Amino acid sequence: MAAAAPMHDLGKIGIPDRILRKEGPLSEEEWMVMRQHPLIGARLLEGARAPLLELARSISHHERWNGTGYPYGLAGEEISFAGRVVAIGDTYDALRSPRPTSGFPART
Repeated sequence: MAAAAPMHDLGKIGIPDRILRKEGPLSEEEWMVMRQHPLIGARLLEGARAPLLELARSISHHERWNGTGYPYGLAGEEISFAGRVVAIGDTYDALRSPRPTSGFPART
């Protein structure tokens, strides 16, 4: 899991900078592209051996306990333990780091 923290957003390499660095809210189309980054990261790690295989499992860090996350809409313990831990770290980092103004639509 230690490798997962710095590499959890590996899939953002496949997201255009105009979306990653956009100031203000993303359009629904841009948001659909952004939601693909966990899948891109998992594909990059397909066929990897441990410990990279564990890293691939942690890429579920945008899933939410109540099932409203992405990319698969996993809920509760369907989400890997590593993914849950990385989600906590990612949230903390987001709260502490300067970022473009919002960029993501409000979740309801």
